[in-house]
Amino acid sequence: MKKLLVLFIFIVLYMQISARADILPNALNPIDAVALGMYQVPKHVVIYAKPDLKSDIVFEADWNFENFKSSKGSENTFFSVFVKEKELGFIEVIDFTDDWLKVLFDKDNKKTGWIKSEDIRFLTWRNFYNLYGRKYGLYTVGNIPDSIKELRTDADNNSKVLGKIVRPFKINLIKLKGNWALVRVFDVNDTIKIGYLRWRSDEGKIYFFPSIK
Repeated sequence: MKKLLVLFIFIVLYMQISARADILPNALNPIDAVALGMYQVPKHVVIYAKPDLKSDIVFEADWNFENFKSSKGSENTFFSVFVKEKELGFIEVIDFTDDWLKVLFDKDNKKTGWIKSEDIRFLTWRNFYNLYGRKYGLYTVGNIPDSIKELRTDADNNSKVLGKIVRPFKINLIKLKGNWALVRVFDVNDTIKIGYLRWRSDEGKIYFFPSIK
Protein backbone atom coordinates (compact mmCIF):
# COMPACT_ATOMS: atom_id res chain seq x y z
CA MET A 1 0.00 0.00 0.00
CA LYS A 2 2.81 2.38 0.92
CA LYS A 3 4.59 1.73 -2.37
CA LEU A 4 1.37 2.37 -4.30
CA LEU A 5 0.89 5.68 -2.46
CA VAL A 6 4.45 6.80 -3.25
CA LEU A 7 3.99 5.82 -6.90
CA PHE A 8 0.74 7.79 -7.07
CA ILE A 9 2.45 10.90 -5.63
CA PHE A 10 5.21 10.74 -8.22
CA ILE A 11 2.73 10.28 -11.07
CA VAL A 12 0.88 13.41 -9.92
CA LEU A 13 4.17 15.33 -9.66
CA TYR A 14 5.16 14.20 -13.14
CA MET A 15 1.83 15.35 -14.62
CA GLN A 16 2.10 18.74 -12.90
CA ILE A 17 5.66 19.31 -14.07
CA SER A 18 4.87 18.18 -17.63
CA ALA A 19 2.00 20.66 -17.72
CA ARG A 20 4.42 23.45 -16.83
CA ALA A 21 6.97 22.60 -19.53
CA ASP A 22 6.54 26.05 -21.05
CA ILE A 23 8.44 27.65 -18.16
CA LEU A 24 11.72 26.44 -19.60
CA PRO A 25 13.57 29.03 -21.70
CA ASN A 26 12.91 28.99 -25.43
CA ALA A 27 16.62 29.64 -25.85
CA LEU A 28 19.56 29.14 -23.54
CA ASN A 29 22.85 30.04 -25.15
CA PRO A 30 26.10 28.90 -23.52
CA ILE A 31 26.87 31.14 -20.54
CA ASP A 32 30.33 32.72 -20.55
CA ALA A 33 32.50 31.55 -17.68
CA VAL A 34 33.35 35.13 -16.65
CA ALA A 35 29.69 36.13 -16.22
CA LEU A 36 28.88 37.55 -12.79
CA GLY A 37 25.11 37.36 -13.16
CA MET A 38 22.21 38.30 -15.41
CA TYR A 39 20.53 41.53 -16.53
CA GLN A 40 16.80 41.46 -17.23
CA VAL A 41 16.49 43.43 -20.46
CA PRO A 42 13.82 46.18 -20.62
CA LYS A 43 11.65 46.47 -23.72
CA HIS A 44 13.85 49.31 -24.97
CA VAL A 45 17.57 48.80 -24.43
CA VAL A 46 20.52 51.05 -25.26
CA ILE A 47 24.11 49.83 -24.96
CA TYR A 48 27.06 52.23 -25.03
CA ALA A 49 30.69 51.73 -26.00
CA LYS A 50 31.85 53.17 -22.68
CA PRO A 51 30.22 53.82 -19.27
CA ASP A 52 29.24 57.29 -20.41
CA LEU A 53 25.95 58.53 -21.89
CA LYS A 54 27.96 60.67 -24.32
CA SER A 55 29.84 57.71 -25.78
CA ASP A 56 28.83 55.91 -28.99
CA ILE A 57 25.75 53.69 -28.96
CA VAL A 58 26.88 50.22 -30.06
CA PHE A 59 23.48 48.53 -29.82
CA GLU A 60 19.85 49.62 -29.51
CA ALA A 61 16.73 47.49 -29.66
CA ASP A 62 12.99 47.39 -29.01
CA TRP A 63 11.30 44.07 -28.42
CA ASN A 64 8.05 42.51 -27.28
CA PHE A 65 6.20 39.20 -27.55
CA GLU A 66 5.88 39.45 -31.33
CA ASN A 67 8.91 41.33 -32.57
CA PHE A 68 12.57 42.05 -31.96
CA LYS A 69 13.70 45.20 -33.76
CA SER A 70 17.31 46.18 -33.34
CA SER A 71 20.01 48.24 -34.96
CA LYS A 72 22.01 45.02 -35.39
CA GLY A 73 21.58 41.30 -34.83
CA SER A 74 18.61 39.27 -33.62
CA GLU A 75 17.24 37.80 -30.42
CA ASN A 76 19.11 34.57 -31.16
CA THR A 77 22.50 36.22 -30.74
CA PHE A 78 21.45 38.90 -28.26
CA PHE A 79 19.79 37.03 -25.38
CA SER A 80 21.57 34.51 -23.20
CA VAL A 81 18.19 33.38 -21.87
CA PHE A 82 14.98 34.12 -23.78
CA VAL A 83 11.44 33.14 -22.74
CA LYS A 84 9.31 34.63 -25.50
CA GLU A 85 5.90 33.69 -24.07
CA LYS A 86 6.73 35.38 -20.76
CA GLU A 87 8.42 38.37 -22.44
CA LEU A 88 11.53 37.74 -20.41
CA GLY A 89 15.04 38.17 -21.78
CA PHE A 90 18.39 38.14 -20.00
CA ILE A 91 21.94 38.97 -21.01
CA GLU A 92 25.15 38.34 -19.10
CA VAL A 93 26.86 40.89 -16.90
CA ILE A 94 30.65 40.52 -16.93
CA ASP A 95 31.64 43.64 -14.96
CA PHE A 96 29.98 46.52 -13.15
CA THR A 97 30.52 49.83 -11.38
CA ASP A 98 28.20 51.73 -9.06
CA ASP A 99 26.30 53.18 -12.04
CA TRP A 100 27.03 50.94 -15.03
CA LEU A 101 26.93 47.30 -16.12
CA LYS A 102 29.25 45.78 -18.70
CA VAL A 103 27.25 43.23 -20.68
CA LEU A 104 27.85 40.63 -23.37
CA PHE A 105 25.27 41.57 -26.01
CA ASP A 106 26.46 39.63 -29.07
CA LYS A 107 27.34 36.10 -28.07
CA ASP A 108 28.41 34.96 -31.53
CA ASN A 109 31.00 37.71 -31.88
CA LYS A 110 31.77 38.25 -28.17
CA LYS A 111 30.79 41.92 -28.34
CA THR A 112 30.44 43.83 -25.07
CA GLY A 113 29.13 47.23 -24.05
CA TRP A 114 27.78 49.23 -21.14
CA ILE A 115 24.24 49.71 -19.84
CA LYS A 116 23.20 52.35 -17.35
CA SER A 117 22.65 50.40 -14.14
CA GLU A 118 19.19 49.62 -12.78
CA ASP A 119 19.67 47.65 -9.56
CA ILE A 120 16.32 45.92 -9.83
CA ARG A 121 17.30 44.39 -13.19
CA PHE A 122 20.80 43.18 -12.29
CA LEU A 123 20.90 39.85 -10.48
CA THR A 124 24.13 38.26 -9.31
CA TRP A 125 24.19 34.49 -9.74
CA ARG A 126 23.22 34.02 -6.10
CA ASN A 127 20.22 36.36 -6.43
CA PHE A 128 19.26 34.95 -9.84
CA TYR A 129 19.25 31.36 -8.56
CA ASN A 130 17.49 32.31 -5.34
CA LEU A 131 14.78 34.15 -7.27
CA TYR A 132 14.06 31.56 -9.96
CA GLY A 133 15.76 28.36 -8.81
CA ARG A 134 14.19 28.27 -5.36
CA LYS A 135 10.76 29.10 -6.74
CA TYR A 136 10.64 26.99 -9.90
CA GLY A 137 13.51 24.51 -9.54
CA LEU A 138 16.57 23.66 -11.63
CA TYR A 139 17.08 21.64 -14.78
CA THR A 140 20.17 20.11 -16.35
CA VAL A 141 21.93 21.99 -19.14
CA GLY A 142 22.81 19.58 -21.93
CA ASN A 143 24.55 16.28 -21.32
CA ILE A 144 26.44 16.47 -18.04
CA PRO A 145 29.10 14.02 -16.79
CA ASP A 146 27.95 11.25 -14.45
CA SER A 147 30.16 12.66 -11.70
CA ILE A 148 28.13 15.89 -11.74
CA LYS A 149 24.95 13.91 -11.05
CA GLU A 150 26.32 12.80 -7.69
CA LEU A 151 24.73 14.15 -4.52
CA ARG A 152 27.13 14.71 -1.61
CA THR A 153 26.92 15.40 2.10
CA ASP A 154 28.68 18.76 1.75
CA ALA A 155 29.87 21.27 -0.83
CA ASP A 156 33.15 19.43 -1.31
CA ASN A 157 34.45 16.95 -3.87
CA ASN A 158 35.90 14.90 -1.03
CA SER A 159 32.62 14.63 0.90
CA LYS A 160 30.62 11.41 0.99
CA VAL A 161 28.47 10.51 -2.03
CA LEU A 162 24.85 10.03 -0.94
CA GLY A 163 23.46 8.95 -4.28
CA LYS A 164 23.06 9.98 -7.87
CA ILE A 165 20.40 11.75 -9.90
CA VAL A 166 18.89 9.31 -12.39
CA ARG A 167 16.00 11.00 -14.24
CA PRO A 168 14.52 13.69 -11.99
CA PHE A 169 10.95 14.96 -12.14
CA LYS A 170 12.05 18.09 -10.33
CA ILE A 171 15.13 19.53 -8.64
CA ASN A 172 14.24 21.98 -5.87
CA LEU A 173 16.96 24.42 -4.90
CA ILE A 174 17.36 24.93 -1.15
CA LYS A 175 20.45 27.15 -1.12
CA LEU A 176 23.69 27.94 -2.94
CA LYS A 177 27.11 27.48 -1.40
CA GLY A 178 29.79 28.69 -3.82
CA ASN A 179 29.70 26.48 -6.91
CA TRP A 180 27.50 23.97 -5.10
CA ALA A 181 23.76 23.79 -4.56
CA LEU A 182 21.88 22.06 -1.78
CA VAL A 183 18.91 20.45 -3.53
CA ARG A 184 15.90 18.22 -2.96
CA VAL A 185 15.41 15.88 -5.90
CA PHE A 186 12.20 14.09 -6.88
CA ASP A 187 13.62 11.27 -8.96
CA VAL A 188 12.18 8.65 -11.29
CA ASN A 189 13.02 5.78 -8.95
CA ASP A 190 10.36 6.86 -6.44
CA THR A 191 12.76 8.47 -3.99
CA ILE A 192 13.30 11.94 -2.64
CA LYS A 193 17.01 12.73 -2.42
CA ILE A 194 18.66 15.62 -0.59
CA GLY A 195 22.29 16.62 -0.97
CA TYR A 196 24.82 18.94 -2.58
CA LEU A 197 25.55 18.92 -6.30
CA ARG A 198 27.74 21.10 -8.47
CA TRP A 199 25.64 23.66 -10.33
CA ARG A 200 28.80 25.17 -11.89
CA SER A 201 32.37 24.04 -12.48
CA ASP A 202 35.38 25.89 -11.07
CA GLU A 203 35.94 27.21 -14.60
CA GLY A 204 32.41 28.65 -14.78
CA LYS A 205 30.65 26.00 -16.90
CA ILE A 206 27.00 25.78 -15.80
CA TYR A 207 25.44 22.34 -15.31
CA PHE A 208 22.14 23.25 -13.66
CA PHE A 209 20.10 26.33 -14.53
CA PRO A 210 16.90 27.78 -13.04
CA SER A 211 13.56 27.24 -14.68
CA ILE A 212 11.98 30.62 -15.41
CA LYS A 213 8.32 31.50 -15.32
